[in-house]
Amino acid sequence: MNDLTPCVSICTMVKNRVYSIRRCLESVLNQDYPNIEYVIQDGASTDGTLEILKEYERRYPHQVRLVSSQDKNPEEVFFRTLRRCSGEIIGSCWSDDELLPWAVSWAVKNMALHPGVAAIYGGYYTTDIDGNIIGEDGYPPSFNIENYLCHKITPPFASSFFRRECLHKVGLKRDDWTLGVGEFELWLRLGLVYPVQAIPEIVAKYNISPVSSSLNPETTLGLIKPRKWLMERVFSDPSTSPHIRSLEMRAYAGLHLWAGLCLLNTGKTELVWKQIFQSLHYKPEFGYLVSVWLRALYKTVMPRDQFFRSIYRKVKSKRILLQHG
Repeated sequence: MNDLTPCVSICTMVKNRVYSIRRCLESVLNQDYPNIEYVIQDGASTDGTLEILKEYERRYPHQVRLVSSQDKNPEEVFFRTLRRCSGEIIGSCWSDDELLPWAVSWAVKNMALHPGVAAIYGGYYTTDIDGNIIGEDGYPPSFNIENYLCHKITPPFASSFFRRECLHKVGLKRDDWTLGVGEFELWLRLGLVYPVQAIPEIVAKYNISPVSSSLNPETTLGLIKPRKWLMERVFSDPSTSPHIRSLEMRAYAGLHLWAGLCLLNTGKTELVWKQIFQSLHYKPEFGYLVSVWLRALYKTVMPRDQFFRSIYRKVKSKRILLQHG
């Protein structure tokens, strides 16, 4: 092992992304860091993506580790990809995202500066379907497990890096992971045991074009039930600390408010309000509830009402609104 340049695994999951996969591949293979293992899991693409992947495998035989096969569900390919990584540090670059050229060097440096953390994450640019920058979030919210469990923060996976040793200690190689919760359980398991560090530097590009799954209402709605089921397991576990268990009702409310925030980006405002009202069946944190309510109001009423728009801006300027990832 080289302490100065530890091996870093970057993983990519891809299926039928011929329009974006070259940008993704180039961003990883043109890093300014010398010791990268690139783990790619292709879901048997049929649109030309696989041919591009094989081209890069031939060009970079000592870095690219390509497997192409059918997968049963997103969780299977997610964990299959992570388990194939052998680097001390693991990062990701999903098929329509990109890493900035210094991202891996940044990760190695900051992991060394914060030796006790299980993961770090930075900020990101948002991009359209062609990879053009359309926005940025350079100040990701600080991590604490209470806010994460209550869905007040979401670490950006596009700019996240993990210690492989910590992932293994929370059960990466086990088969008891919950289906249908996305990356939620990974952060939850880590955050219940280890500290996680946010760093205000932009290191990635995150795609939010119409083809992104995050803009699909069915994707968001499909996450609610399995996330709640997982949370019920945590709260009913006798080994869970009394402090964490005391968050139960607030956490369920936060789940619905988070879903409402996600749905704001889809334009389905009626679904947003449904989630807000659903949160009232539990014990929503007042500030979070007001934050989501105002943002929903801005999307539905504000374009037609200058008075309410001015109120929204004044409230936002006084930092009543919470920052979300």
